[in-house]
Amino acid sequence: MKAVNINNKQKNKFIILIALFIIQFVFIYAVDFFCWNRIASYELVKTEICSKWGNNQAINDVYIAIANTDGKIEKKYFPKMLNANSELIPEVRHRGIYNIAVFTANVSASATFEPVNGEKRKLIIEISDANGTASLSGRMNNRELKFSYDAEHKYFVSDIPAEIGAGDMNANFDIVLRGSGSFSFGASGEKNSFKMHSKWGNPKFIGYRLPDTYKIDEKNFTAEWNIDNINKISGLSENVGTEILVAFDSYAKVDRAIGYSFLFLMIFMATLITGEWVSKNKLHILQYAVASCTPVIFYLLLLSTSEFLGFEAGFILCATIATSMISIYTLIAFRSGKSMLIILLSNILSYILMYVILNMQIYALIAGSLVITAGLAIAMCATAKINRNTPEATA
Repeated sequence: MKAVNINNKQKNKFIILIALFIIQFVFIYAVDFFCWNRIASYELVKTEICSKWGNNQAINDVYIAIANTDGKIEKKYFPKMLNANSELIPEVRHRGIYNIAVFTANVSASATFEPVNGEKRKLIIEISDANGTASLSGRMNNRELKFSYDAEHKYFVSDIPAEIGAGDMNANFDIVLRGSGSFSFGASGEKNSFKMHSKWGNPKFIGYRLPDTYKIDEKNFTAEWNIDNINKISGLSENVGTEILVAFDSYAKVDRAIGYSFLFLMIFMATLITGEWVSKNKLHILQYAVASCTPVIFYLLLLSTSEFLGFEAGFILCATIATSMISIYTLIAFRSGKSMLIILLSNILSYILMYVILNMQIYALIAGSLVITAGLAIAMCATAKINRNTPEATA
């Protein structure tokens, strides 16, 4: 096969195309800056709403404490059995274009203790965000407990009536908590049983272990944990629970799409060059510059439309708009239906490829790497016979 020589005019055009590629890359990453700016705005709105309603909620510990004459705790007695049944009532708060999930947790719990003797016995309940506590009431051995909040030590405390002495000490309490993000229990008993249910179909279980049994459908979930002897094993109260969150992945997916923009731009520029070669009509540099705006517009539209339509619908809409624009423009510029068809099909396949890679999760990196490698192999085949237009090459 005869070598192809490149003259100075072609060299200059090649340099300009590389410059256009870099400029596209810079503008696309400017869109990524806007994406992170929107994420920061979302976090600010979330922080504001949650600070007024309630943050992550956890019932960390339930125990009986013996205090000295100064009120300082000398010894803690944890329950031999701790049971809790909770209902999470979710609610979505709207602020502008953002949706923030909050919840109200109605908790009924019981704790059984070995007999504890002492003058200053106190029942203590540690709650992570006391500001979100709407109500707290309790009884021990059928005697009412009066809880107050100790701001210094950050827990709720009630004196245990002196009449309660011999036999097991059975405490029952009802708590209404307002919170956001997550809700969890601390397994502070020797034996623990936690049940949770909610009309929320997208929970994320958290903590050091998954529920022993759970059921999730589109609108509800139930979960149950049974934990034995956790204190004897670790000496710590490990928490288990769930997160209640609004699906908020459109910005993350846009950010990932921008991460594959290098691959997308390579395909886009190669397609324009191929269309020029097929049509035998050379594009002016200005036409290349105008056509190069299409990927930037795609990412900008994707960011703005996905806020309202969701990522999937926004991606399809923006890909359709971008593909239609570049196809019509190149049909007029190349004056060739064959070149336009190549560009149309190439854009459709590149958008499908990008969407598939974005949804592959585990295999996304290797899939993108293989596509780039294949593209490089094709470029090597296409440019292997290109020689510089030097005296030695033309002699």
